[in-house]
Amino acid sequence: MDTRWTGAAILVIGPIELDCDRYTVQVEGRPVELTRMEFDLLEYLARHSNRVVSHAELLAEVAGRIAGESGSLIRVHVAHLRRKLGFASTLIQTVRGRGFLLRASSGSASEATSAHGQPSS
Repeated sequence: MDTRWTGAAILVIGPIELDCDRYTVQVEGRPVELTRMEFDLLEYLARHSNRVVSHAELLAEVAGRIAGESGSLIRVHVAHLRRKLGFASTLIQTVRGRGFLLRASSGSASEATSAHGQPSS
């Protein structure tokens, strides 16, 4: 499993497909309704997959745009996101005391690629 771009703004992480232009998510082809915050969290984790993203980073980069958001609310939003993703939620791992990790690969040697066939970062 890897993270890859399939088109102009579609990101695929295993069974999860994010359309970043339309703000839509599908799991195995089935639409999943997310709030804007949940979508933004998932997109940020996907763009930074396979590394731990701290609560502080998520707060600063995603939730900080919304007045009143805190680290504990980040955990609540991630819990809601996991519930909505169903079985695909196992890709989001909690790293106790550090943050969250979106595991986009399971030991695969393949790299994520952009729509132009270049490795993505």
